[in-house]
Amino acid sequence: MTQAAGWSLKVRILSMGPAPFAETAAAARSCYSARPVLPEGLPPERWGDLLASIIQAGHHTTLAHTHITFLVEGLSRHCIWAFLHRHPFYNSEQVSQRYVAVAVDAMAVPPGLPPAAANRFRQGMTAMMAAYQTMTEALRPAAHAQWSERFPPKRKGFERDVGKRAMESARYLLPLAVTAHLHHTVSLLTLMRLHAAAPLCETPDEAGALTRLMVEAVIAIDPEIARFIPGPVARDPQPEVDPGFVADFDARLGKRTSLLVHATDNGDRALAEGVRAAMGQTQATMSDVEAIAWGLDPARNPLLGLPFNLTEHDARLTALHHVHYTFHKKLSHTADSQNQRHRMTPATRPRLVDQVGENPETIDPSLLAGADEAVQAEYRQALEAGFVAWREVLALGGDPLDAAYLLPNAVAVRMVESGDLAALRHKMAMRLCFNAQEEIWRAAVEEAVQIGQRHPEIGKLLLPPCTIRDRAGVRPLCPEGERYCGVPVWKYEIQEWERVI
Repeated sequence: MTQAAGWSLKVRILSMGPAPFAETAAAARSCYSARPVLPEGLPPERWGDLLASIIQAGHHTTLAHTHITFLVEGLSRHCIWAFLHRHPFYNSEQVSQRYVAVAVDAMAVPPGLPPAAANRFRQGMTAMMAAYQTMTEALRPAAHAQWSERFPPKRKGFERDVGKRAMESARYLLPLAVTAHLHHTVSLLTLMRLHAAAPLCETPDEAGALTRLMVEAVIAIDPEIARFIPGPVARDPQPEVDPGFVADFDARLGKRTSLLVHATDNGDRALAEGVRAAMGQTQATMSDVEAIAWGLDPARNPLLGLPFNLTEHDARLTALHHVHYTFHKKLSHTADSQNQRHRMTPATRPRLVDQVGENPETIDPSLLAGADEAVQAEYRQALEAGFVAWREVLALGGDPLDAAYLLPNAVAVRMVESGDLAALRHKMAMRLCFNAQEEIWRAAVEEAVQIGQRHPEIGKLLLPPCTIRDRAGVRPLCPEGERYCGVPVWKYEIQEWERVI
């Protein structure tokens, strides 16, 4: 295991082929060989020049054959959000902050802070952690009241579940400096891109430390790789941020979490035409409504009721790619950290430091509104104490990018997010579930309703998992087993849904 100086990062490889660049060269040579070329048949002196030439020419698909699974420890949630999960070419399983209590020492302190600023940073982190622990207990009564509306208090695991819901809301007070451990898998190509791109994100120092550790771990197994790893790129000069950006964005968004701003013209017709093409039909033999049902209704297309997403393997479902939507959206940092895991609905986000201003906006967990006034006041005092510490770190000479690690999970993040119907249908199937993180669920509900207003035949078939299974004739209706949310959602229309916890 390798460790980064100044950061709490640790990285080690859990799995990787023994000779990744030999595998890359063999794949490249096989393209122009009458027989398969095996890695062990290509000594370095024979494949080095070949790899150099194909990398320089941009023929990089051969670099994607080798995948590496890393165990990463001590990486900040802020860096995970700002860098590691900002692209689609990875797989991660990280410790849950919703349901796993955060350890007191699970914090990253940017090593570039001046000594006085670093001391104030640590004081702020300690106070925010204490507030999180206090609020986890203080929110239990509100969580108990909400959970008892779904389940009887005598139910097995009831108090455990109440504690998890309280902790899920209390985590909004935690700083972005909280660290996580995760299994992270990328191809060799993606690793090379990450190493080059680290300076472009808003956590450049930590991202650079991470990618150096990852590259060093790979080189320790296959030293031949070293000469092919690209160096970090430089961030090019960009114009000053318009101070009116946030106000302009928020004025358009209004009170919504998510606002549909662009959609494919005649989206219902576009989907219907794609499905008809897949099935060899004409408008005379298959109406738009019938075609959309073949592509989007689990009652007509039972593949939609299966646990595996087979969109790319059924011609009818590939028609969903022809319809596209774009949203303006605002979530808390902690909610967006989960939202961005839907990699096929990418978002464009301004840097956090460019949208917080002097008085950062925060998003509150819904459970807070049901708590006693004293608890609500304590929550807001804890947020303000964190902002005081953040401002003082800046006043003591802390770089804004470093000081941002002290902002709370609750801080608001603005974005422009897009996706085609294939990606959004899958996202809705996951996030319209009442077990989904509450903010993301609320955004998904708003998006489904707005899509329905623009494209009625499509919108009415954007469904939660239990309703999908009900229409597909799959039993049991809830796929979550003992994690059933307690609400028979399949019995209600989306306009009837209500949820706090």
